[in-house]
Amino acid sequence: MTPDSTQPGTGSHGSGRHGDGIEYKGPYCGVCQYPLEGLTESSKCPECGGPLVKVLRWPAAPGPATGKRWRSAATHHGKPLIDVAFGPGLDGPTGKARGFIALGDDAKGFVAVGGSARGVVAVGGGAAGVF
Repeated sequence: MTPDSTQPGTGSHGSGRHGDGIEYKGPYCGVCQYPLEGLTESSKCPECGGPLVKVLRWPAAPGPATGKRWRSAATHHGKPLIDVAFGPGLDGPTGKARGFIALGDDAKGFVAVGGSARGVVAVGGGAAGVF
């Protein structure tokens, strides 16, 4: 039996995730979905050229490796009433929360809680606020 390139872990793509609709378990590019398993001689994705430090993703990674995002439907002056953004996501390696109440790695809002918090009421490792 010969390896089938559409099956995980076989063929020229190895495991990862690709545009063929099949989800694999290995590392892949977060921009173009190209599987990156076995890539040792490059610091860029061979398909789109994105730097690996920004595009490398692991689909099966539990916990903090996958970020958490939530935004309330209610708004206050065009910003969400509550915005939560922790960990890496499509917007970058740290969560950027922007809302009236902002909770996240980089939080900006009237009430801001996070690693880097800026607001009228700010709580966090690097907090800047009135209270």
